[in-house]
Amino acid sequence: MKISTPLNVLFATLCFQSFTFGAFGNTEDPISQAEKSGDMQIVYFSKTGNTEKIAKYIQEETGGNLVKISPQKPYPEDYNETTEVARKEIQNEETPEIILDKEYSENAKIIFIGSPCWFGTIASPVRTFLSTHNFDGKTIIPFITHGGSEMGETVEDIKTICPKATVKDGKAFGDPKLIRMAKPQNEEVKDWIKTIDISK
Repeated sequence: MKISTPLNVLFATLCFQSFTFGAFGNTEDPISQAEKSGDMQIVYFSKTGNTEKIAKYIQEETGGNLVKISPQKPYPEDYNETTEVARKEIQNEETPEIILDKEYSENAKIIFIGSPCWFGTIASPVRTFLSTHNFDGKTIIPFITHGGSEMGETVEDIKTICPKATVKDGKAFGDPKLIRMAKPQNEEVKDWIKTIDISK
């Protein structure tokens, strides 16, 4: 996925679109406008903190609004117990009740979606979020954390849940405790953001 349109150009485009609806004379910087208007959201679920760390790095680079997904019934603390619960949820395509730590803007045009890769797909709380909001005509950019599975089938599954959204290829971030990294994750995020092409 070669980025020909950096995010700052994207924000300028969003700003221009707002001009057509009467927002003339606004000289505020496009990134600030996008953040305040809710044009960009970073929505994520994180069980161990790895996905949350990436989400915060993305927020630092884009200025988007962070929204954390939590299951209404927390997963067990024990790793093996969590694995069993997650396996059953995914096998049955369950959508457990969730809680958002802050309001999600339905006006968002660009949504980064973060999840650990569990059994080759998105975690069930993320499935719930995607299934209960309207993403028609919007752009979804997945970011996935993993211990060796890379993206798995996450992009294909998101496309199935949100068939009228534009779903980008996204980016997989390995757990630095398990995988040797070529560079620190914050630098990896920074490099990735520069390559995202929102125009296609």
